[in-house]
Amino acid sequence: MLSHDVVRYARSRLLTPAFLAICGICAAFVLGFKGPTPAGQVMPVIGATMLALVGFRLWDDLADLPMDRQAHPARVLCRTEQLALFRFVAAIAAGSPLLVFRQTEQAAWACYLPYCIALAATYGSTRSTTPAAGWRPARMVRLAVVLMKYPVVCLSALLALGPLVQGTSVIQTLLLLYVAVAAHEVVSHRPSVDSSSEDSLSN
Repeated sequence: MLSHDVVRYARSRLLTPAFLAICGICAAFVLGFKGPTPAGQVMPVIGATMLALVGFRLWDDLADLPMDRQAHPARVLCRTEQLALFRFVAAIAAGSPLLVFRQTEQAAWACYLPYCIALAATYGSTRSTTPAAGWRPARMVRLAVVLMKYPVVCLSALLALGPLVQGTSVIQTLLLLYVAVAAHEVVSHRPSVDSSSEDSLSN
């Protein structure tokens, strides 16, 4: 039986319009650029893509706990007594795609793993116990790295299906995706926007 806190977390952080939209966009990207790949090979990669997005979302929330306890004390992770369970789920969700990618194309594994390491290093080096105020350099660097998860996951999934067929179009689309999610973050963090909104893609 699922923990009540896990269900509450899923409802409040994973079933939001913004997160569901980005999951749909990433899936559409993979399906749109996959080329003539059999469905039996595509579906595990799509599943790995969704797991990666969920894992990164939870990982980001866990990394933000010291700040969220002050800025968003009502959030599930700030009140739960089962943080170990959430850390386990995050590790499984973010790590499972490595198994899928490694069984297909080494290029996908080589794209995904270094980003995971870079993200862990970013979380470790920018840890803070106070909510960020304004667009300070440290916050901007962290945000830039965190938002790279979307193009990285999409590219890793596509590489898992074989060599890129439309390389230029793929890169251009990934850049557009990155700019779009960055713009969403800027808008969602405006002073006029409710700071407790769950529609942010980075916190």
